[in-house]
Amino acid sequence: VVLKNINGITEISINEAAQFAWCMSKAWNAGFGNGSVFYVTKSQVSKTPESGEYVPKGAWIIRGKKNYITHLELRLGIGFQKYQNREYVVSAPISALKPPFAVIIPGEQADLVEKVSDFLNVEKELIYPVLPPGKSMIEKFMEGSNPSEEGYEENSGQERQDSYNAPEQEWKVQKFEKE
Repeated sequence: VVLKNINGITEISINEAAQFAWCMSKAWNAGFGNGSVFYVTKSQVSKTPESGEYVPKGAWIIRGKKNYITHLELRLGIGFQKYQNREYVVSAPISALKPPFAVIIPGEQADLVEKVSDFLNVEKELIYPVLPPGKSMIEKFMEGSNPSEEGYEENSGQERQDSYNAPEQEWKVQKFEKE
């Protein structure tokens, strides 16, 4: 996952990218509980090996300190996000979505796509591409915008405007390990 933000990267956006990377990894299909990922700045990622090093096709070299984010859950929301004045169906960490959205977890539910598409009032074909790898089940549906609603995580957007004071404006997040 590459995180870009022209207004500055926040700790919230780094955590959301880490959560997304963890959920879209093989951990979802394996049904791991909690996990960890690491992130690095773009200046730490290279395809160019040092003298004597070999980089296999498709591999990257990461130099310097890795920053770890731990205790990530396998839980995603499927809902809408606006981009360039259009709404798209996306899967994202729950904190990145506003209701209505469906919360999914690893598991097996035969009618998941049908129920989510009915809940969001979209075609089934828009749900399939955003699902994580492997089987999923619905944990709950989040409707309305009431912060007192059980399980609702308020996302006012004010927290996102605090800059993270990072030297770079682009980060790479990768799945790392099971805890």
